[in-house]
Amino acid sequence: MKMDDKKLRNITREFNKWRYPECRARTIKNDDEKLIMQFDGTFSHSCCFDEHFEDFRIMLEEKGEKYEIAEIKHIGRKFVVRYEKRKKKR
Repeated sequence: MKMDDKKLRNITREFNKWRYPECRARTIKNDDEKLIMQFDGTFSHSCCFDEHFEDFRIMLEEKGEKYEIAEIKHIGRKFVVRYEKRKKKR
């Protein structure tokens, strides 16, 4: 089941509130098994830039959404990050 769009918007707004203009997150796709986010900003020229992607994952988790980073693509001055729902342990 996909994440509630309103919840995702609120998480993204909160993320951007504290990180823009260094880093800004935008939703590309939100479906049943994955969430694809685009990140842009001045962070791409700094060290530890990938911590923003993990911070976003942690913010999702704090709101009850269990995702893991599955793929990171660098496209020009932007990054596209695919998060996948964490599989339930048996």
